Amino acid sequence: MVLSFKPLTTATWHDFEALLGAYEGCKGCWCMHWRLSFPDWKKQQGEGNRRAMKACVDAGDVPGILAYAEGRPVAWCGCGPREWYPRLNKSQVARPVDDQEVLSVNVVTNAVQTIRNDCVESRAMKTTIRKAKAEDAPKLAELMNVAGEGIPAYLWERMADPGEDVMAFGARRVAGTESGFSYINAHVAECDGVIAGMLLGYRLPDPYETGPLDEIPAVVRSLVEMEALVPGSWYVNAVATDSACRGQGVGRMLMEEADRLAADSHATTLSLIVAEQNAAAHRLYEKLGYQVHARRPIVPFPGCPHTGDWLLMTKAKEPIS
Repeated sequence: MVLSFKPLTTATWHDFEALLGAYEGCKGCWCMHWRLSFPDWKKQQGEGNRRAMKACVDAGDVPGILAYAEGRPVAWCGCGPREWYPRLNKSQVARPVDDQEVLSVNVVTNAVQTIRNDCVESRAMKTTIRKAKAEDAPKLAELMNVAGEGIPAYLWERMADPGEDVMAFGARRVAGTESGFSYINAHVAECDGVIAGMLLGYRLPDPYETGPLDEIPAVVRSLVEMEALVPGSWYVNAVATDSACRGQGVGRMLMEEADRLAADSHATTLSLIVAEQNAAAHRLYEKLGYQVHARRPIVPFPGCPHTGDWLLMTKAKEPIS
């Protein structure tokens, strides 16, 4: 494998955004952690940090280096003059020991996994898809929460028994058969016996009855409203790839499985909902033929990584005759 390298500038910003966007900007950090006080960093976690990094690049800073393999960005190293990172001054292990000029390397991400895969013999080539099982519930709950931008854990926390671990409760819900989040509605991508990704989807009822909207939690009310706009469609409720397997085509493979399942169900439309600010996912869905059908404002909740709108995206699909 041959790597090439480019500095992060306005010319390569889209590559940086695509690379980190696939990892939710590294949980909303966008490499602003050491540049800001923790309260400021936390306050703008997500889109605010992305805009802040974009402003640094637009101002002429070169805050790091991108690595490329076969023309695509595969790794990122954040670095720059030490004075760019004032929080290092408070570190017990990395604070200055003299007044010498120092180039600080504050993060290296994605490179190890990509190099191990050699960018040629991808593990995705060995990946198979199967129906989920009840015993998959803990991993399914984890991936559903990733795909749901933290909303599942937010709701599970309010439903769990006092003192019960939120994700354990979520796994218990997934292991059941009553809710839409049940394992019976899920498929998993498996590589060498390890779950690499998850697809949760099913055909929406037609007609779609929302029931009293004021009884639905505010954070998901707009999602239910948009689901009701596409009755009878095959709904991709959630799709997520394990962090160790991203960049290997697992997500695309799962979306192709959604196409097959939709056709088997004789649905003529597929639908999904994505945050407009989730640029990487938005671009993937557009490449797969999805178009924006409707939008609703995101209702923020603690830890919500996005602001702006939810997008309902749809794609026409010919059913199997």
